[in-house]
Amino acid sequence: VVVFDFKKVEDPQVRCELAGYILRKLFIKAKNEGDLKSLIVLEEAHNFAPEKGYGEVSAGRENLSRTYALKIASEGRKFGLGLVAISQRPAQVSKYLLSQTNTQVLFRIVNRSDIDAIESSIETASRDIITKLPDLKTGYAFVTGMGAKLPTLVRIE
Repeated sequence: VVVFDFKKVEDPQVRCELAGYILRKLFIKAKNEGDLKSLIVLEEAHNFAPEKGYGEVSAGRENLSRTYALKIASEGRKFGLGLVAISQRPAQVSKYLLSQTNTQVLFRIVNRSDIDAIESSIETASRDIITKLPDLKTGYAFVTGMGAKLPTLVRIE
């Protein structure tokens, strides 16, 4: 396990460049070597792969972390490179990245724009699940997608 903690890097553009450089290196390595059997966890994904500009972070091609997060989300699996994108604000995460996820773990979401983002970009999030998201109790989530044969309500301790 290797953890890159960027919380002490104050400049958001520098954080994106650092993350982008690491993502690019991992993607190239996976592509060249084949089955890398690695998983990247992108915490606060809206900071690295925003749908639109987020604060000082661009959503354009100059955002290396966004470029390679999207590339890994769409192509990484065939090279043994997976991506977990975590965010409390799915409306601010690239819709393309959200649409490339195989499995989703959806906790309570009350913000209408976040609910709309999930509904529009995640095929397996049925209307029934969407309407229940605002009412979930702390510690409960719906698991949906390839990781669950059926959408499942789970309790996480």
